[in-house]
Amino acid sequence: MQQAAEILMAEVDALVARVRRGAANSADHLERSAEAVLFNIGEGVAAHRPKVKITAYEIAKKEANEVRAILRRLVIGGWLNQKDIQRAHNLSGAIVGMLTRAIIKLSDR
Repeated sequence: MQQAAEILMAEVDALVARVRRGAANSADHLERSAEAVLFNIGEGVAAHRPKVKITAYEIAKKEANEVRAILRRLVIGGWLNQKDIQRAHNLSGAIVGMLTRAIIKLSDR
């Protein structure tokens, strides 16, 4: 998960550099949401208590879904196209899946 989040952050950094001037608010929001994914996964990985892990992973999952929504917003607004966002969008979806599985596994303990 951590590695996927790091790759997502690199993808987002490249996209933000392209749209910062035309879509400053969305670019800023995208950057903050991607950082929240990375930081909350890191927090969850470091936590020892399942409840703490779940909380961090839930936040990261919400933020990953938000990344996907912001990417779609940038396409709808005409700042990027589907091909531009595809990798980041797919990574975000994969991260949501990984987090969901981790949360379910932790909840079963």
